[in-house]
Amino acid sequence: MIGASQIRIMNPINSKVRSHYESLGFTYVGGKSDYCTMDLA
Repeated sequence: MIGASQIRIMNPINSKVRSHYESLGFTYVGGKSDYCTMDLA
């Protein structure tokens, strides 16, 4: 609806939260960035 091509969950609080989003199809990007992402297109 807003034309976004990607969703990002910034700074997942712990590994359990990160694992939850990964189970939904998100990819975790660690290091300095620290977010979970999913492409919409």
